[in-house]
Amino acid sequence: MGLLENLFGKSAKSDGDDARIAKVSERGGDGSSRGSDGCKRDGDCAITVMGPGCKKCRQLHEHALAASKRLSRPVRVDYVTDPVALADAGITSTPALLIYGKVVSQGRVLTESDVVALFEKNAG
Repeated sequence: MGLLENLFGKSAKSDGDDARIAKVSERGGDGSSRGSDGCKRDGDCAITVMGPGCKKCRQLHEHALAASKRLSRPVRVDYVTDPVALADAGITSTPALLIYGKVVSQGRVLTESDVVALFEKNAG
């Protein structure tokens, strides 16, 4: 198996997770259902963590989930691992954090407090 096959999901190892899944989503506090892209409509994803699924990306996702519980309103957190989506978003360093589709951080594992502060600053 080549690297590109593994990245683009043509082959998957069975380690309990399906490596072909490109996006992992968490249901927001509003309990809303989402379309196939994880959002109700374009730009509706409040917080999005983007990365290939590495340890640092998973840590940022956990911090974003914890931060969403601290916010004063329900906020949905999505986790995107699709390499094409990362390229389309202009992500050059992972993990990346997007708030309402705007890249606010790349290449750092932010703390829960950092995510809350960035959300409050950018969610306007």
